[in-house]
Amino acid sequence: MKKGILIIIFLISGFALAQTTVNLEDQCNCEVLSGTLVTAPGTTTPTGADVGDVYVNTNTGTIYFWDGDSWELTSTDSQQIQVFSFNPVNNQLTLTLENGGTFNADLSSLAGDGNITSTTIDVGGDINALLGDVTLEIGDDAVTNSKLADNAVQIENILSGGIDKVLVTDATGLVAWVDKSGFATIADQITITGAGTVGDPFKVEDLSIVTAKLDDGAVTTIKLGDDAVTNAKLADNAVQTENILSGGNDQVLVTDAVGTVVWVDKSSFDAIADQVTITGVGTIGDPFKVEDLSIVTAKLDDGAVTTIKLDDDAVTNAKLADNAVQTENILNGTILTEDISSGGNDQVLVTDA
Repeated sequence: MKKGILIIIFLISGFALAQTTVNLEDQCNCEVLSGTLVTAPGTTTPTGADVGDVYVNTNTGTIYFWDGDSWELTSTDSQQIQVFSFNPVNNQLTLTLENGGTFNADLSSLAGDGNITSTTIDVGGDINALLGDVTLEIGDDAVTNSKLADNAVQIENILSGGIDKVLVTDATGLVAWVDKSGFATIADQITITGAGTVGDPFKVEDLSIVTAKLDDGAVTTIKLGDDAVTNAKLADNAVQTENILSGGNDQVLVTDAVGTVVWVDKSSFDAIADQVTITGVGTIGDPFKVEDLSIVTAKLDDGAVTTIKLDDDAVTNAKLADNAVQTENILNGTILTEDISSGGNDQVLVTDA
Protein backbone atom coordinates (compact mmCIF):
# COMPACT_ATOMS: atom_id res chain seq x y z
CA MET A 1 0.00 0.00 0.00
CA LYS A 2 2.83 2.37 0.85
CA LYS A 3 4.50 1.64 -2.50
CA GLY A 4 1.26 2.53 -4.31
CA ILE A 5 1.12 5.89 -2.56
CA LEU A 6 4.69 6.64 -3.58
CA ILE A 7 3.95 5.84 -7.24
CA ILE A 8 0.98 8.24 -7.21
CA ILE A 9 3.13 10.97 -5.68
CA PHE A 10 5.69 10.58 -8.47
CA LEU A 11 2.95 10.74 -11.10
CA ILE A 12 1.50 13.97 -9.63
CA SER A 13 4.90 15.65 -9.76
CA GLY A 14 4.58 15.95 -13.56
CA PHE A 15 8.10 14.74 -13.97
CA ALA A 16 9.33 18.13 -15.17
CA LEU A 17 12.84 16.72 -15.23
CA ALA A 18 15.00 17.20 -18.32
CA GLN A 19 17.16 14.17 -17.55
CA THR A 20 16.40 12.20 -20.71
CA THR A 21 18.59 10.49 -23.22
CA VAL A 22 17.91 13.30 -25.75
CA ASN A 23 20.95 15.45 -26.63
CA LEU A 24 19.96 19.07 -25.91
CA GLU A 25 22.31 20.54 -28.49
CA ASP A 26 20.56 18.49 -31.17
CA GLN A 27 17.16 19.85 -30.09
CA CYS A 28 17.89 23.59 -30.07
CA ASN A 29 20.12 26.18 -31.70
CA CYS A 30 21.93 26.86 -28.44
CA GLU A 31 25.06 26.33 -26.42
CA VAL A 32 24.84 24.07 -23.38
CA LEU A 33 26.93 25.11 -20.39
CA SER A 34 27.38 23.21 -17.13
CA GLY A 35 28.82 23.77 -13.68
CA THR A 36 27.77 24.96 -10.22
CA LEU A 37 27.71 28.75 -10.63
CA VAL A 38 23.99 29.04 -11.40
CA THR A 39 22.04 27.91 -8.34
CA ALA A 40 18.87 30.02 -8.52
CA PRO A 41 16.78 31.97 -11.03
CA GLY A 42 18.03 35.53 -11.62
CA THR A 43 21.73 34.67 -11.47
CA THR A 44 23.75 36.91 -13.82
CA THR A 45 26.97 34.87 -13.98
CA PRO A 46 28.47 33.41 -16.01
CA THR A 47 27.99 36.22 -18.55
CA GLY A 48 28.51 36.32 -22.30
CA ALA A 49 25.83 33.78 -23.15
CA ASP A 50 23.45 34.18 -26.07
CA VAL A 51 19.68 34.26 -25.66
CA GLY A 52 18.47 30.68 -25.46
CA ASP A 53 21.72 29.18 -24.19
CA VAL A 54 21.20 26.48 -21.56
CA TYR A 55 23.04 26.00 -18.22
CA VAL A 56 22.91 22.69 -16.34
CA ASN A 57 23.80 22.75 -12.61
CA THR A 58 25.85 19.58 -12.21
CA ASN A 59 25.07 19.30 -8.47
CA THR A 60 21.27 19.51 -8.70
CA GLY A 61 20.58 18.69 -12.35
CA THR A 62 18.47 21.86 -12.66
CA ILE A 63 18.39 23.41 -16.14
CA TYR A 64 18.37 27.20 -16.65
CA PHE A 65 18.23 29.31 -19.87
CA TRP A 66 19.72 32.76 -20.63
CA ASP A 67 16.96 35.30 -21.35
CA GLY A 68 19.41 38.08 -22.24
CA ASP A 69 19.80 39.48 -18.71
CA SER A 70 19.98 36.50 -16.34
CA TRP A 71 19.71 32.76 -16.04
CA GLU A 72 16.08 31.67 -15.52
CA LEU A 73 14.33 28.36 -15.03
CA THR A 74 13.26 26.55 -18.15
CA SER A 75 9.52 26.11 -18.74
CA THR A 76 7.83 22.83 -17.78
CA ASP A 77 8.34 20.02 -20.23
CA SER A 78 4.99 18.96 -21.67
CA GLN A 79 6.16 15.47 -22.62
CA GLN A 80 3.67 12.73 -21.87
CA ILE A 81 4.42 9.48 -20.07
CA GLN A 82 3.85 6.64 -22.51
CA VAL A 83 4.55 3.62 -20.26
CA PHE A 84 5.74 3.11 -16.69
CA SER A 85 6.77 -0.07 -14.92
CA PHE A 86 8.05 -1.10 -11.51
CA ASN A 87 10.55 -3.88 -10.86
CA PRO A 88 9.93 -5.21 -7.30
CA VAL A 89 13.23 -7.12 -7.37
CA ASN A 90 15.45 -4.05 -7.55
CA ASN A 91 12.77 -1.44 -6.67
CA GLN A 92 13.35 0.41 -9.96
CA LEU A 93 10.59 2.62 -11.39
CA THR A 94 10.99 3.08 -15.18
CA LEU A 95 9.08 5.80 -17.05
CA THR A 96 9.00 5.81 -20.87
CA LEU A 97 8.42 9.33 -22.25
CA GLU A 98 7.25 10.46 -25.65
CA ASN A 99 9.96 10.91 -28.29
CA GLY A 100 11.78 7.88 -26.85
CA GLY A 101 13.02 9.41 -23.62
CA THR A 102 13.20 7.32 -20.44
CA PHE A 103 13.57 8.01 -16.75
CA ASN A 104 14.63 5.54 -14.05
CA ALA A 105 14.10 6.08 -10.32
CA ASP A 106 15.56 3.86 -7.60
CA LEU A 107 12.92 3.46 -4.85
CA SER A 108 14.96 1.12 -2.66
CA SER A 109 15.24 3.68 0.11
CA LEU A 110 11.44 3.95 0.25
CA ALA A 111 10.70 0.23 0.41
CA GLY A 112 9.81 -1.65 3.58
CA ASP A 113 7.70 -0.86 6.63
CA GLY A 114 9.36 2.32 7.72
CA ASN A 115 8.16 4.56 10.57
CA ILE A 116 6.73 8.06 10.22
CA THR A 117 8.52 10.01 12.92
CA SER A 118 7.26 13.48 11.99
CA THR A 119 4.90 15.13 14.49
CA THR A 120 2.61 16.22 11.63
CA ILE A 121 1.46 14.72 8.32
CA ASP A 122 0.66 17.29 5.61
CA VAL A 123 -1.44 16.32 2.59
CA GLY A 124 -0.39 18.05 -0.64
CA GLY A 125 -2.93 19.52 -3.04
CA ASP A 126 -6.24 21.22 -2.40
CA ILE A 127 -9.03 20.21 -0.02
CA ASN A 128 -10.11 17.52 -2.47
CA ALA A 129 -6.78 15.68 -2.39
CA LEU A 130 -7.26 11.94 -1.94
CA LEU A 131 -5.27 9.45 0.10
CA GLY A 132 -5.49 5.71 -0.02
CA ASP A 133 -6.57 3.73 3.03
CA VAL A 134 -3.60 2.87 5.19
CA THR A 135 -3.15 1.30 8.61
CA LEU A 136 -1.35 3.48 11.14
CA GLU A 137 0.07 2.28 14.43
CA ILE A 138 0.12 4.52 17.51
CA GLY A 139 3.23 4.28 19.63
CA ASP A 140 3.10 2.94 23.19
CA ASP A 141 2.00 5.60 25.73
CA ALA A 142 1.47 8.08 22.85
CA VAL A 143 -2.15 8.90 23.79
CA THR A 144 -1.93 11.09 26.89
CA ASN A 145 -4.81 12.41 28.98
CA SER A 146 -4.76 15.74 27.14
CA LYS A 147 -5.39 13.89 23.85
CA LEU A 148 -8.64 12.34 25.14
CA ALA A 149 -11.87 14.25 24.55
CA ASP A 150 -14.41 14.48 27.35
CA ASN A 151 -16.47 11.27 27.59
CA ALA A 152 -14.10 9.58 25.11
CA VAL A 153 -13.50 6.53 27.31
CA GLN A 154 -16.65 4.42 27.36
CA ILE A 155 -17.18 1.25 29.41
CA GLU A 156 -16.40 -0.88 26.34
CA ASN A 157 -12.94 0.75 26.18
CA ILE A 158 -12.03 -0.40 29.72
CA LEU A 159 -10.36 -3.80 29.98
CA SER A 160 -12.39 -5.93 32.39
CA GLY A 161 -10.75 -6.97 35.61
CA GLY A 162 -12.90 -10.09 35.88
CA ILE A 163 -16.21 -11.05 37.45
CA ASP A 164 -17.52 -9.01 40.43
CA LYS A 165 -14.58 -6.60 40.45
CA VAL A 166 -14.51 -2.91 41.38
CA LEU A 167 -11.99 -0.38 40.02
CA VAL A 168 -10.36 1.58 42.86
CA THR A 169 -7.11 3.29 43.77
CA ASP A 170 -5.04 1.62 46.46
CA ALA A 171 -3.14 3.21 49.36
CA THR A 172 -0.39 4.40 47.00
CA GLY A 173 -2.78 5.83 44.40
CA LEU A 174 -2.35 2.95 41.94
CA VAL A 175 -5.51 2.09 39.98
CA ALA A 176 -6.39 -1.55 40.57
CA TRP A 177 -9.27 -4.02 40.37
CA VAL A 178 -10.44 -5.47 43.71
CA ASP A 179 -13.10 -8.02 44.52
CA LYS A 180 -16.39 -6.38 45.46
CA SER A 181 -16.53 -8.50 48.61
CA GLY A 182 -13.59 -6.49 49.88
CA PHE A 183 -15.87 -3.48 50.23
CA ALA A 184 -17.36 -4.98 53.37
CA THR A 185 -14.11 -4.07 55.10
CA ILE A 186 -13.89 -0.67 53.38
CA ALA A 187 -17.26 0.48 54.75
CA ASP A 188 -17.79 0.01 58.50
CA GLN A 189 -21.37 -1.24 57.85
CA ILE A 190 -22.55 0.88 60.78
CA THR A 191 -22.38 4.52 59.76
CA ILE A 192 -21.92 3.53 56.08
CA THR A 193 -23.51 0.38 54.75
CA GLY A 194 -23.51 -1.31 51.33
CA ALA A 195 -20.93 -2.78 48.98
CA GLY A 196 -20.49 0.15 46.63
CA THR A 197 -22.16 -1.53 43.66
CA VAL A 198 -25.18 -0.59 41.56
CA GLY A 199 -27.28 -3.20 43.31
CA ASP A 200 -25.99 -2.36 46.79
CA PRO A 201 -24.59 1.20 46.80
CA PHE A 202 -22.93 2.83 49.78
CA LYS A 203 -25.44 4.59 52.03
CA VAL A 204 -25.02 6.82 55.08
CA GLU A 205 -27.27 5.46 57.80
CA ASP A 206 -29.80 7.69 59.55
CA LEU A 207 -28.50 9.32 62.74
CA SER A 208 -24.95 8.12 61.97
CA ILE A 209 -23.44 11.60 61.60
CA VAL A 210 -22.70 12.45 65.22
CA THR A 211 -20.82 15.45 66.60
CA ALA A 212 -17.45 13.68 66.37
CA LYS A 213 -17.93 13.26 62.61
CA LEU A 214 -18.38 17.00 62.00
CA ASP A 215 -15.35 19.18 61.46
CA ASP A 216 -15.24 22.61 63.07
CA GLY A 217 -17.27 24.96 60.92
CA ALA A 218 -18.71 22.10 58.84
CA VAL A 219 -22.33 23.12 59.46
CA THR A 220 -22.81 26.23 57.33
CA THR A 221 -25.89 28.43 56.98
CA ILE A 222 -27.17 26.50 53.96
CA LYS A 223 -27.06 23.24 55.96
CA LEU A 224 -29.51 24.60 58.57
CA GLY A 225 -33.20 24.12 57.89
CA ASP A 226 -35.64 26.97 58.42
CA ASP A 227 -36.48 27.42 62.14
CA ALA A 228 -33.86 24.77 63.01
CA VAL A 229 -32.14 26.89 65.69
CA THR A 230 -34.50 26.89 68.67
CA ASN A 231 -34.05 28.65 72.00
CA ALA A 232 -32.66 25.44 73.50
CA LYS A 233 -29.86 25.46 70.89
CA LEU A 234 -28.70 28.95 71.87
CA ALA A 235 -26.00 29.12 74.53
CA ASP A 236 -26.28 31.75 77.26
CA ASN A 237 -25.17 35.14 75.95
CA ALA A 238 -25.07 33.77 72.39
CA VAL A 239 -27.24 36.53 70.94
CA GLN A 240 -25.26 39.76 70.91
CA THR A 241 -26.50 43.16 69.79
CA GLU A 242 -24.89 42.68 66.36
CA ASN A 243 -27.05 39.56 65.85
CA ILE A 244 -30.31 41.53 66.22
CA LEU A 245 -31.68 43.09 63.04
CA SER A 246 -32.08 46.81 63.60
CA GLY A 247 -35.59 48.25 63.55
CA GLY A 248 -34.30 51.67 62.47
CA ASN A 249 -33.27 54.86 64.25
CA ASP A 250 -34.55 55.58 67.77
CA GLN A 251 -36.52 52.32 68.04
CA VAL A 252 -37.09 50.20 71.15
CA LEU A 253 -37.70 46.44 71.11
CA VAL A 254 -40.77 45.51 73.16
CA THR A 255 -43.58 42.97 73.31
CA ASP A 256 -47.05 44.24 72.48
CA ALA A 257 -50.35 43.47 74.18
CA VAL A 258 -50.46 39.95 72.73
CA GLY A 259 -46.81 39.15 73.43
CA THR A 260 -45.40 39.72 69.91
CA VAL A 261 -41.89 41.17 69.83
CA VAL A 262 -41.96 44.46 67.91
CA TRP A 263 -39.96 47.62 67.42
CA VAL A 264 -41.63 50.87 68.58
CA ASP A 265 -40.48 54.46 68.42
CA LYS A 266 -38.86 55.58 71.64
CA SER A 267 -41.15 58.63 71.76
CA SER A 268 -44.10 56.31 72.44
CA PHE A 269 -42.60 55.40 75.81
CA ASP A 270 -44.06 58.57 77.32
CA ALA A 271 -47.39 56.80 77.09
CA ILE A 272 -46.02 53.36 78.04
CA ALA A 273 -44.57 54.56 81.36
CA ASP A 274 -47.10 56.32 83.64
CA GLN A 275 -44.40 58.85 84.62
CA VAL A 276 -45.69 58.58 88.23
CA THR A 277 -44.62 55.24 89.64
CA ILE A 278 -42.25 54.73 86.66
CA THR A 279 -40.56 57.67 84.99
CA GLY A 280 -38.16 57.99 82.02
CA VAL A 281 -38.32 57.01 78.32
CA GLY A 282 -36.26 53.81 78.45
CA THR A 283 -33.08 55.10 76.82
CA ILE A 284 -29.51 55.19 78.04
CA GLY A 285 -29.79 58.91 78.66
CA ASP A 286 -33.21 58.67 80.36
CA PRO A 287 -33.79 55.10 81.56
CA PHE A 288 -36.97 53.88 83.22
CA LYS A 289 -36.90 54.39 87.00
CA VAL A 290 -39.28 53.28 89.78
CA GLU A 291 -40.06 56.32 91.89
CA ASP A 292 -39.57 56.24 95.67
CA LEU A 293 -42.67 55.15 97.63
CA SER A 294 -44.44 54.25 94.37
CA ILE A 295 -44.69 50.51 95.20
CA VAL A 296 -47.84 50.46 97.31
CA THR A 297 -49.73 47.43 98.70
CA ALA A 298 -51.81 47.13 95.56
CA LYS A 299 -48.64 46.63 93.50
CA LEU A 300 -47.51 43.64 95.59
CA ASP A 301 -48.71 40.18 94.66
CA ASP A 302 -49.63 37.75 97.43
CA GLY A 303 -46.44 36.24 98.84
CA ALA A 304 -44.28 38.72 96.93
CA VAL A 305 -42.47 39.87 100.12
CA THR A 306 -40.22 36.97 101.10
CA THR A 307 -37.91 36.64 104.10
CA ILE A 308 -34.93 37.89 102.12
CA LYS A 309 -36.85 41.05 101.24
CA LEU A 310 -37.30 41.96 104.97
CA ASP A 311 -34.55 44.01 106.52
CA ASP A 312 -33.24 43.09 109.98
CA ASP A 313 -35.52 44.45 112.77
CA ALA A 314 -37.96 45.60 110.09
CA VAL A 315 -40.94 43.81 111.71
CA THR A 316 -41.89 45.90 114.74
CA ASN A 317 -44.75 45.25 117.21
CA ALA A 318 -46.94 47.53 115.19
CA LYS A 319 -46.41 45.32 112.16
CA LEU A 320 -47.64 42.21 114.03
CA ALA A 321 -51.33 41.48 113.87
CA ASP A 322 -53.12 40.29 116.99
CA ASN A 323 -52.46 36.59 117.61
CA ALA A 324 -49.85 36.62 114.85
CA VAL A 325 -47.16 35.08 117.05
CA GLN A 326 -48.11 31.46 117.75
CA THR A 327 -46.24 28.89 119.86
CA GLU A 328 -44.78 27.32 116.70
CA ASN A 329 -43.34 30.69 115.77
CA ILE A 330 -41.31 30.87 119.03
CA LEU A 331 -38.02 28.98 119.20
CA ASN A 332 -37.62 27.21 122.52
CA GLY A 333 -35.49 29.15 124.96
CA THR A 334 -35.43 32.30 122.87
CA ILE A 335 -38.08 34.39 124.78
CA LEU A 336 -36.26 35.95 127.72
CA THR A 337 -37.80 38.10 130.51
CA GLU A 338 -36.41 41.21 128.87
CA ASP A 339 -38.32 40.31 125.70
CA ILE A 340 -41.68 40.49 127.61
CA SER A 341 -43.24 43.90 128.00
CA SER A 342 -44.09 44.63 131.70
CA GLY A 343 -47.75 44.73 132.67
CA GLY A 344 -47.01 46.86 135.73
CA ASN A 345 -46.03 46.21 139.35
CA ASP A 346 -47.13 42.97 141.00
CA GLN A 347 -48.74 41.58 137.80
CA VAL A 348 -48.96 37.93 136.71
CA LEU A 349 -49.22 36.86 133.02
CA VAL A 350 -52.14 34.42 132.67
CA THR A 351 -54.76 33.42 130.10
CA ASP A 352 -58.34 34.37 130.88
CA ALA A 353 -61.52 32.26 130.69
